[in-house]
Amino acid sequence: MKKQQYFNLESKIKIMSIAELKENICSIVEQMENPQQLEMVLEELNIINSADFKKIEEIENSEEFKRDIEESLAQIERGEVIPNEVIMKKLDEWASK
Repeated sequence: MKKQQYFNLESKIKIMSIAELKENICSIVEQMENPQQLEMVLEELNIINSADFKKIEEIENSEEFKRDIEESLAQIERGEVIPNEVIMKKLDEWASK
């Protein structure tokens, strides 16, 4: 069975296996003493493990999503964008109706 590996986004050098990632997460959680922080970690893990999040992962990994992202990046490069100020003004107008 092939061992899956993930890049450590902080260093982009070290590669960790799933087992190493789990061990690192457990080590960090074991050191935490603040109940609010622990509740936040639990909430985030529940969200990540939810069916909705898994659906998002499926969408993000789809070829259609990847094509849409590539097209969006191409539009940005061509200058086919709407400034944020214009969007915010339209949202304000829409919200006041």
